[in-house]
Amino acid sequence: MKKTLLLFLHAVAIFAAGAVSREQQRIDSLEALLSTTTDTTRMSILLILCGDYMKADPKKLLSYGTELEHLANASGNWDYKAQGLRYKGIGLKATGKYKESGDAYLKALKIFESHQDIFGSASCNNSLGALYFSLNELSKAEYYYLKTIEQSKKAGIDRFLPSAYNNLGAVYAMQKKYNQALMYFNEGLKLRLKQKDEYGIASSYGNLGRIYTILGRFKKALEFQKKSLSIRETLKDEEGVANTLNNIGEIFLDEKNFNEAIIWFNKGLAIAKLFGYQELIRSSYEALSECHEGLKNYAAAHEYLSLSVAIKDSMMNIENRNQLEELTTQYETEKKEQQIKILAKNNEIKEAENSRKQLYIYLILSGSAVVVVLLFVLMRLYKQKELANKKLKKLDEEKNEFLGLAATDLKKPLTTIIDYCRMQADYFDKLNKEKILKHSANIKLAASKMVDLISNLLDVNAIEQGRIKNNPERIDLNKFFDDLFKEFEQHAREKNITFKIDNSGGSYHVHADHRLLTHVTENLLANSLKNTDSNTHIFIKLLKKEGKAGYELTDSKNQKTNSQDVILAMGIIKRMLNIMQAEIEVKNDSFRGSVVTILLSEG
Repeated sequence: MKKTLLLFLHAVAIFAAGAVSREQQRIDSLEALLSTTTDTTRMSILLILCGDYMKADPKKLLSYGTELEHLANASGNWDYKAQGLRYKGIGLKATGKYKESGDAYLKALKIFESHQDIFGSASCNNSLGALYFSLNELSKAEYYYLKTIEQSKKAGIDRFLPSAYNNLGAVYAMQKKYNQALMYFNEGLKLRLKQKDEYGIASSYGNLGRIYTILGRFKKALEFQKKSLSIRETLKDEEGVANTLNNIGEIFLDEKNFNEAIIWFNKGLAIAKLFGYQELIRSSYEALSECHEGLKNYAAAHEYLSLSVAIKDSMMNIENRNQLEELTTQYETEKKEQQIKILAKNNEIKEAENSRKQLYIYLILSGSAVVVVLLFVLMRLYKQKELANKKLKKLDEEKNEFLGLAATDLKKPLTTIIDYCRMQADYFDKLNKEKILKHSANIKLAASKMVDLISNLLDVNAIEQGRIKNNPERIDLNKFFDDLFKEFEQHAREKNITFKIDNSGGSYHVHADHRLLTHVTENLLANSLKNTDSNTHIFIKLLKKEGKAGYELTDSKNQKTNSQDVILAMGIIKRMLNIMQAEIEVKNDSFRGSVVTILLSEG
C-alpha cells in the first residue's frame, strides 16, 4: 500500500514538472513578443505576465507592473493603469517596500471605486489586508479582509473569497480567537476544494494544522500538516515544503518528543538553506535550539541560538542601514538648505555694501542735510543686518546644542545594549533564566529609549521644515484628560502613582490643535511618570485666566527634572506650543515638586 502511494506521488510530480515546463515555455514566448509589440497589445501581454510572475519572481512582477501603469497612464486606459498599480504593489510588498506598496494599492483602489469596479476593488482590499497583516496591524487587516468578503459576495465573485477567509482566519489566530480562526479556515478550504486550487488547499491544511497544534490536538494537527506536505511536494513548492516540515517539527516539539522534532526541523532547514530562505533558516535554528535545550544538550542549544540571532541581526542591520541612510539624506538636505540660506544672506550683505557705496557718492554730492538722512538709513540697515546675524547664530547654537544632547542620550542606551549583550555572551553558561530575562528586559528598555529619542529628533526636524501646521478646534479639557489617563493607566499602576484632577470650575474648553496638544501633554505625563517617586500622585488642575484656559501639572518629589531627556522633551514641547501660540511656565516648588502650567486661547 505504501509503495503504491509513493508511485502515485511520483507520477503526479512528473506531471506537475511537465506542466511547469510548458508554463515556462508559454511565459518565454510572451516575453519574446514584448520586443515586437506596442500600445494595447503590449499592455495585454504585460498584464498576463504580471499574473504569471505574481508568486515566481517579485522583481520581474514589479518591473512589468510599473511599465503597465506608465503605458496605461499615457494612453488613458484606467483599467490597465489600476491593474498595473495593484501588481506593482504586490511586487513592492514582496521586496520589503511596505509604504510604497500601500500607496500603490490605495491608488489602484481609488481608480476601481471611481469606476464602480467591484471585482477590482475586492482585489485591492484583499491586497491591503495582506499588507497590514505583514505589518502586524491586525485591526486594519481585519477591516480590509471583511471588505473583500462583503464586496465579493455582493458581486457574486468567488475568486478572492478563499484567500480572504483564510487570511481573516490568520488574523483571528494572531488575536488568539481560535474558534473564529477555525471557522474561517474551514470556509476557505471548502471553496478551495471546490475550485481545485492546490496551492490554496495546501495553505488551508497547513493553517488548520497550526491551530490544532496550538489547541494541543496533536494527532489532528499532524494529519492536516501531512496533507499539506503531500500537496506542496507534488507542486514542487520548495518554500512551502520547508515551512510545512517546520510545522510538523513544531507538533513534536510541543509534545516534547524532541528527537523526532529535530529530524523534521533538520529536513526543513536543509531545503531552506538550499534555496536561501533566510527567515525559515532563522526559525529552524531557533526551534533546534529549543529541542536541544529540552534534551539538556545546552552546548548545541547555545550554538543554534547563536546562529539564529546572527541571521536576525543581519536582517535587522539591513533595515537599520536603510533607516540610517534615510536620516543621513535628511541631514544632507538640511545642510544644503542651510548653505543656501547663508549664500542668500551673503548676497544680501553684498547688495547692502553696494548700496552703501552708491549712497556714499550721493552724500558727497547732495550736501550735509541729505548726509544726515542717509547716515540714519545706513545705520538702520546695519542694525537690521546685525540683528539678523545674531538671530541666525542663536538658531544655529540652539540646533547644535539640541543635536549634542540627543547624541549624548543616544550613546547611553547603545552602551547599555552592548554591555548586556556582551555580558550574556561571556557568561551564557553561568546565567540562569531569571537573569537572562532581566538582561533582555533592560535591553528592551534601552532600545525603547532610543526609539523615543529618534522620534523626538524627527519631530524637531518636521517643525523646523514647517511641515507641522496649526489646525485649531474646540477641545473639552475634561474629556481630553479622561482619554489620556486611560492611556497611561497601566504605567501608573505599575509605580502605584495615581492621577488627580481638579475641575471644580465646571466647564473648561480651549481653542487648539488636538494632535499637537495631545503630543505636548503625553510628553509631560510620560516624563512625570518616569521621574516621579512611586506611591505618590500626579495632580492636574484645570485653569481659566484672562481669556485663556489650560491646565497646571504637578508631580510629587520629582528628582530628575534637569536630566537631558527632559531637556530634549521640553525643547520639543516649547516648539509645538509656539505653533499653537500657547504659553508655558515651569517651576520647581520645594513643597509640591515640579509644576508646569500651559495656557491656550479659551474655546
